[in-house]
Amino acid sequence: MRAADILLPILRTALPDVTVASWISDVDHRTFPLVLIRQVGGERSDILPQKLVFPLVELSVHTRSDLADTEKLYNRAWMALDAARQQQVVTPAGW
Repeated sequence: MRAADILLPILRTALPDVTVASWISDVDHRTFPLVLIRQVGGERSDILPQKLVFPLVELSVHTRSDLADTEKLYNRAWMALDAARQQQVVTPAGW
C-alpha cells in the first residue's frame, strides 16, 4: 500500500479548495494552489516488514501567491495530517 492512498483522502477532505495530488500534472493542466505528497523513504518494522511501514513523506506546496500564503497552506496541510494522526482517522485504505 502507498502512503498516498491514506494521506490523499485526508488532505482532500481538509483542503477542499486545493488541488491535492501525489504526481504533478503537465504544466498546461496544473491548477493552484497545489499540495503534493510523495513517499521518499522510510523504515520497515523488524517484526512485520511486509505489513508495518514507517514512511517518510515529502509535503510540498505551490501557490500563485506570496511566500506567506504558501507557508500558511503548508501549515494547514501539516495540521490536517497531525489531527488525523491524533484522531486515528480511518480512510478506505486504512489508517
